[in-house]
Amino acid sequence: MATLLGCQPSADSPSATPDAKVENVIIQEKERGPVRVELRVEPKNPSFADRIRYTITARAEQGVEVKLPDPGTNLGHFIIKDFSSFPTKETADGKSELRQTYVLEVVTSGEYTIPETHIAFVDQRKKTPEAKGDALVDDAPGGQNPSAEPAESPVPPTEPETFRLVTDPVTIQVASLENPESLEDLRPIEAPIEPPVIPASLKWPLIIAGSVVGGLLVITLLFMLLRHRKAAPPPRIPPEELAYREFEWLLAQEFTERDELKEFYFHLSRIVREYIERRFGLRAPESTTEEFLEDLARSDDLSASHKSLLRGFLEKADLVKFARYAPGGDEITASFEAAKNFVAETRPQLEEVTSGNR
Repeated sequence: MATLLGCQPSADSPSATPDAKVENVIIQEKERGPVRVELRVEPKNPSFADRIRYTITARAEQGVEVKLPDPGTNLGHFIIKDFSSFPTKETADGKSELRQTYVLEVVTSGEYTIPETHIAFVDQRKKTPEAKGDALVDDAPGGQNPSAEPAESPVPPTEPETFRLVTDPVTIQVASLENPESLEDLRPIEAPIEPPVIPASLKWPLIIAGSVVGGLLVITLLFMLLRHRKAAPPPRIPPEELAYREFEWLLAQEFTERDELKEFYFHLSRIVREYIERRFGLRAPESTTEEFLEDLARSDDLSASHKSLLRGFLEKADLVKFARYAPGGDEITASFEAAKNFVAETRPQLEEVTSGNR
């Protein structure tokens, strides 16, 4: 059973609440036995300058092992720019959920197709006599069920049967330029005009005159460069301003809304580390958390309270990034506020800025 939606998800989808964002999303759903798969493609109507997010979500009954496909370098004619695979989690209705996200890119406009996706699963649940009649049939001749036990044999098969769920291809129309007629302005109006022929008697006088004029220009430019004071460099953007811009960018990505907590904490800790490097000169981005905390303990640039705040913040981020720790909504908000408060409390004070500009 397959469903392709262009405007809104089905009632079984976790994002079924009314939302204007789903108007620009393609959703395909397909179900086989104990496994249900949802494909999401956004935006629905991209231009060739957009990156396309393609998400595969599989939900299965407990005891059913699902294997999502391994990514390659390309997906059809799309270029895979990024790929994320999320650990299995349990849904509110007791099912297990797996998810993969691809970031795709195209180089020209036109029609593109995401090919069919093959998802394998093994039903390892114990079959009761009542449930045997619901067993799947998978490509067996004569409609036979390869996973069901013969009526005359009480011995179950030693190896569980592997089944496949195959999604439908998804076609996307990638838009071209909004005003292709403007390209007419780039075309030449007339054929190139041949330069006039210079008489042989004027060639050498013109060459000599050109050399003299060119030499005078070079000398003049050198003289002006030597006398002119070196231009002042453009004003440097304060490190706290860069950090605030990065915080705004992070919120706009909506990682937490999509439960992509590993991505959220990766960028949140990156922003704080890069701020520390610009503000205090500590090589935070290149160091591991342990190395950075050792350097931090020896530094006099931060107070003891700020060092303690940073230690707790970075250790929490590492738990999410590497230990698959899933913080709650209040913890996520507290981590974000801690990062913002750290930047606000350690930004240069007025006297530092004034002395630095002398």
